[in-house]
Amino acid sequence: MKIERPRGPGGLPPEAPATAEAPAVPFAERLAGGERAAAAGPTERLQALVERLRSGEIRIEQALDALVEQSVAAAPLGPRGREQLRELLRAHLEADPTLSRLVREIDPR
Repeated sequence: MKIERPRGPGGLPPEAPATAEAPAVPFAERLAGGERAAAAGPTERLQALVERLRSGEIRIEQALDALVEQSVAAAPLGPRGREQLRELLRAHLEADPTLSRLVREIDPR
């Protein structure tokens, strides 16, 4: 009986070199570009939301709802996934004692 060498995924011997094409844009550049793009839009929306909260135009509950909706809208999910994320975020806001305390400190009503 002959014992064969173990084979890796796809039946190749483990020492066989894996080949991959070089990405069109290196990962570090894609990551940095995403951070720059993400920093411009959401930061401005967050600042506007904070200003509306400080001016009394909206209450903390409305600000939290807006944050949840912004987060859900930014998630690369389908309709069912977005609904599940929305439910998860709202449940976490209600159940987390630290977040609840912070909300009460902002708006003690």
